[in-house]
Amino acid sequence: MPQMLPDSANARLCSHEFLWPRRAADGNYYQLCLFCGASYKYDWKSMQRVERMDTEFGTESGSGSSDLSAHLKAAPRLKLLLELAPAHRVFFRNLADILLFRSTPPVATMSRAAPFWRDVFVCSGVPWRSLLGSTLCHVIVIAAVLILCQGWTPICTLAITRLPRPSPR
Repeated sequence: MPQMLPDSANARLCSHEFLWPRRAADGNYYQLCLFCGASYKYDWKSMQRVERMDTEFGTESGSGSSDLSAHLKAAPRLKLLLELAPAHRVFFRNLADILLFRSTPPVATMSRAAPFWRDVFVCSGVPWRSLLGSTLCHVIVIAAVLILCQGWTPICTLAITRLPRPSPR
């Protein structure tokens, strides 16, 4: 979280990064700067900031920076990254599901199913002729590689000679 500067002359030097527009108690919208705590009126219809507000959050409180920090603490932090469960825990949970024959619970849907597109899946059989031709070509290439490799490898004969055993003392 960026450090908040007091709402003073530094606010004029701030590069203002604003929060999403909020609604004040009086019903008007406002935006807050994360850095300096300055608040600006916000026109929801034209979607733009209108003018700087003299009071914080549409109230008459004088302690603007403490109100801002309290407001920012109350705002929920977004978690945009997915936190994965540890791999060992997932593994053992999946193993228990398999061994105990657990099934996944049905997914609750709030809308009815959409009509299926008939042209998504086109019925076509297995191309047996192409599959068999590809298999035959692969077998021929593998056999040729094995035959050629045998011709390139030098034939070595090992001469085994027996060494005399040492005599016991």
